Amino acid sequence: MIRPRGRRSLASQTLIDGGRSRQRQVFCCRLLLLLMIGLLGGTSCSANAPSHNGDKAGTASGAPAILAFTCAAWNCRDVPPPIPSPPRGPGDSSFDQGTIDLTGDGIPELVRREGAALIVLHLHADGEYREVWRTPEAWQVVDAALGDPNDNGRFEIMVAFWRDDPDGTPRSHPFIVGYREGSYREVWGGSPVAEPIYELALADVDGDGAEDLIVLDAARVTGSEDGPEGARTISVWRWHGWGFTLMWRSAPGHYRDLVVLSEGEPNAIILVSGAPLNLQ
Repeated sequence: MIRPRGRRSLASQTLIDGGRSRQRQVFCCRLLLLLMIGLLGGTSCSANAPSHNGDKAGTASGAPAILAFTCAAWNCRDVPPPIPSPPRGPGDSSFDQGTIDLTGDGIPELVRREGAALIVLHLHADGEYREVWRTPEAWQVVDAALGDPNDNGRFEIMVAFWRDDPDGTPRSHPFIVGYREGSYREVWGGSPVAEPIYELALADVDGDGAEDLIVLDAARVTGSEDGPEGARTISVWRWHGWGFTLMWRSAPGHYRDLVVLSEGEPNAIILVSGAPLNLQ
C-alpha cells in the first residue's frame, strides 16, 4: 500500500536586524505567503486510510481488498500483509477449462465449461479433441475444479450446479464426476446444500498431503434463516470416506473471486476479494 503523501516546505532564514517581535512578524508573514501559494497551486493532501487484511476501505486504486487465509489442522487464520497477488483479475476466478488425466491412460482430457454445461473432450490419435461426455441438461453448472477430491488416488471433477427438485425449486448440489469401467459417471453425489455454492476449489490447505475442498457459499447469520443479501462465507471441507466434513468457516462477508495459491507454498493460501460484514 502506498501511503498518500502531502508536500512539505521547509524555509530557513536569518534575521539580522530587529527584535524578537519583528522576527515573529516576518516569520508569520512568510508562512502565510507559503500557505497561500500552496493553495493557489492546487496542493492537496489525501486522507485515505491504508487498507490492511480485512479493511473495508479496499485499495487506493478503488479495487476491492484482497484477503488471504492459511490453514493448519482444523483451523484457518488471516495471512498478514504483504498479501500475494491473485494470478487472475476480478471476475476471472470461476472455472473455464483445464486438462487432467481422468482415464488413467497417461493422456490428459480437456475439461471445458460452455455456458451452464461442463464437457469432457478426449485427445484422439489425429491430434483432435472430441467430446466424450457432458453434464445433463438439468444441471446448471456454477463452478468446477479438477483434482482428487475424495483422496482415492484418481483424478476426477468436482462440480457445483443448480438443479430443480421434484417440486421445481432450484437446489445447489456438489457432485464428483469420474471415469469408471469405460464411461464417465457420478461417483459421488451430495444432497442439496443449505448454503448454495458460488465458487469452489481443490487444494491441500493444511499440509497433510490430501486435497481439501474450498467453497465460497451463501452466508447464514446466527439467529436468521438467511444472511444479508449477497453475503458469503469461505468454508474448508475434508473428505472423511463417504462425504465431506466441515473443517473451518469464515465470518460472513461480501466475498468473491476465490483463488487458491499452492505452488511453492507448504500450505496453500486461500485468496478472496471483498471485506467482512460488520455485524455489530
